[in-house]
Amino acid sequence: MYFQFFIVFSPLQEGIDRVNLDKLVFYSLSHPDKLDKIGKYLLFCLEYYLSRRRYEYAKITMEAMDSLLSSCKSSDQHTRLNLFVGSFLKMNLLLLECPDVSLQGYAVTSFVKFADIPEDIPSYHRSYDQFIDKFSMMCHNNDPDPATRKAIRRAGMMGIRGIIRKTGSDDLQVNIWEQVHMDKIVPSLIFNMQQTEDLNRG
Repeated sequence: MYFQFFIVFSPLQEGIDRVNLDKLVFYSLSHPDKLDKIGKYLLFCLEYYLSRRRYEYAKITMEAMDSLLSSCKSSDQHTRLNLFVGSFLKMNLLLLECPDVSLQGYAVTSFVKFADIPEDIPSYHRSYDQFIDKFSMMCHNNDPDPATRKAIRRAGMMGIRGIIRKTGSDDLQVNIWEQVHMDKIVPSLIFNMQQTEDLNRG
């Protein structure tokens, strides 16, 4: 496929190849019918790099997906977001489950950006259950290193805020206020509020 050329060779550069990335974004905007295939291909690349612990290449691949998301936000393509958002969410979960803390943080930042993109088409089939579980777990992280623990908990809080922003006031999304979700979200928020208060007292 034509668009594969841009991604296959990008990781050979130090950091993301902006020229090839711009070409990929332009191609996707010119051929929106290819968004689904592009998303699946990026997912394949990410799985490949993560399985080989090539984390720097995994981040580059996710950056490419983020650029496609941004192009949907800044153009009339946001109505076609559903064509590849499934691949994006799978990629995001893969990074959240990765042992590399920096990639977990990048995944949260990526998800928060996604949460800001408006959608006009109902997405009742989309589930954020795994994200709620993961972000809640991050909020309760007990890493022995204080700096790492703080970073992961903060990322978990950001992720929860992103989910609430994406779904809380949108009738097209899953009902975030259901008890099954609140039973995980509320204790996570309270736990971190208590931790902050304890630190302030100390």
